[in-house]
Amino acid sequence: MMNRFPLRQLGRTELKVGVLGMGGAPLGDLYERIPEERAQATLETAYARGLRLFDTAPLYGYGLSEHRFGHALRLARLNRRESARWLLGWQASPPVQRDR
Repeated sequence: MMNRFPLRQLGRTELKVGVLGMGGAPLGDLYERIPEERAQATLETAYARGLRLFDTAPLYGYGLSEHRFGHALRLARLNRRESARWLLGWQASPPVQRDR
């Protein structure tokens, strides 16, 4: 499915991104613990519905959010240009192991 959201230039870069993105804090269990299957289904649905701008950070669940996004991105075989942080040289930190 193609991106259904209008594109806008990202800052001073040449990158154009959708006007709607998905933040990763909730997938780091910020508000509640989310089962892995539900997290992956959320990311798959977001991608299937046209989202191509994803945001995550090492502090979201001590790396859990990054781990979940990375797993979904690998499964979807996304082009690096489809995530602004990846294009700009950002690399995910390894997930931190924690007791669940």
